[in-house]
Amino acid sequence: MTLEELDRWADDKGIKVIATGDFTHPKWLLEIKEKLEPAEAGLFKLKERYKLKTIKDTFAETRFFWLPKFQEFILKTIKGIECII
Repeated sequence: MTLEELDRWADDKGIKVIATGDFTHPKWLLEIKEKLEPAEAGLFKLKERYKLKTIKDTFAETRFFWLPKFQEFILKTIKGIECII
């Protein structure tokens, strides 16, 4: 899944707000930072240049729930933890 597909799929299903998913994966985090921009307070939206047409031949207005400050806290916290299996 990509943010573009999540945006389009959510609109097709009538979903207005969706989470970004695993924001701790470095490549996914880069994509989130590149493709989302602030919308209403606490929510983000896909930048216009990344939007895909929906089955209604319109562009979705889906909002993404992402907590950048919380994400920074988590990444700083787990960075110092050694994984022992």
